[in-house]
Amino acid sequence: MAAGRRIWFSVVSLNVQRPFDAPGAVRLILSNPPVNADLGSLADAIEGISQYDRFIVISAIGKGFSAGGDLKEMDQFDGYEGISGQYLESARACTAISRCAVPAIVVVHDYCLEVDIELVGSADIALVNETALFQLTEVDNGTAGGTAQGF
Repeated sequence: MAAGRRIWFSVVSLNVQRPFDAPGAVRLILSNPPVNADLGSLADAIEGISQYDRFIVISAIGKGFSAGGDLKEMDQFDGYEGISGQYLESARACTAISRCAVPAIVVVHDYCLEVDIELVGSADIALVNETALFQLTEVDNGTAGGTAQGF
């Protein structure tokens, strides 16, 4: 992480795996359910993709892919600082995915809410199970939710 950049989501919840039986594959697994929104770490990992990597797969553990930003954590900041930080990290993660030098595959199961819909839209390929729900719900909380990327 770059010096001086604020960590918006303090729980590091991303597992990076390079399986021995799949050379060139990089698995990025969000692992802080139900939120799973460690966008800063996700962007860092994608920006660190090497010339030897052939593709990345972004997935998550837990009941669903992601419930979007952690509202409780955002409430710890004054004014709009929390939601602004979420937007900036979301934009950074989406940019990292869309500019990734190798194909980016996102695997969604059960639900994908708010800013994480943008992650899916930034990927080259999305694999989604039949019961997946995509929803922008934060408007009920007075925020713009997944609209940070200019829908």
